[in-house]
Amino acid sequence: MLSQGRVILPEHLVFESARPARSAASDFEALLDLPFHESVEAWERLRIARALQESQGSKTDAARRLGIHRRLLYEKIQKLGLQSEENA
Repeated sequence: MLSQGRVILPEHLVFESARPARSAASDFEALLDLPFHESVEAWERLRIARALQESQGSKTDAARRLGIHRRLLYEKIQKLGLQSEENA
């Protein structure tokens, strides 16, 4: 279910496979519509979350994949609010 509130509407019951696929280009365009600092944070959040997923939660490996120092990765995780997500 995709409902954020108490009321469930038919569009909240759509299967993911029935939804049109979003392209990387449309994701990029969405970032361009944000204010600059928000688009940079959104991009960092996406890249770090992806690196953590690919490294199966290993921050050392994720930092290596991103080409940054592990300490910087820890700071970014905290700043961007990824702490709870990466522990899930």
